[in-house]
Amino acid sequence: MPLIIPVNTAGAQRKLEVFFGITPETQRAVGTFMLVFSMVEQAAEVAVLALSGEALEGRAPSTDRMMVSDLFKAIRRQIADAEDQAVRDLFASAADMGDDLAAIRHTVAHGRPFADEGGPVLRRNSSWFGETRRREQTTFPLSVEMLDQASAAADLLFMTLVRLAATAAQIDGFRIMALELGADLVEARQAIGQVRAQL
Repeated sequence: MPLIIPVNTAGAQRKLEVFFGITPETQRAVGTFMLVFSMVEQAAEVAVLALSGEALEGRAPSTDRMMVSDLFKAIRRQIADAEDQAVRDLFASAADMGDDLAAIRHTVAHGRPFADEGGPVLRRNSSWFGETRRREQTTFPLSVEMLDQASAAADLLFMTLVRLAATAAQIDGFRIMALELGADLVEARQAIGQVRAQL
């Protein structure tokens, strides 16, 4: 017989709201962003494998132990030799946006909540008993608007990476993608870059 532990998520949600000012709506927005970004991570790995043309049968993929930042570096390397500048620009923007979204994701996933004058924030690698850490310190203001913007950008990046993987063997497909998605991706990259700049 399985062990059944009573779960009181309402109590946990209420504590986050009372102690840190993180409303249930904001908590849902955090969950949405984290789930969409996990889709980005999976799509980035598939895109790297598709671009490399790696045969996967009978062994672990070369991406097996790559961190998400390594996946975006691999995309940059693999597309660097493309003849078409629009194609290079599209995937450079995608990789840059992936890096920005990963920085936000890491702060959301690993940051400690604080109630701040301007609203709740998450701080990652904050000082420890007055000692400054060597790792980058980031602060993310928890607002539904910023989380929704990050989720929308992550969704666009996910769709871009899925299409990248699907057209990896077709250079003409890359050109079509660059024409169709280029402006949207550049605009989303700029917006999410502004969000990351606030970290």
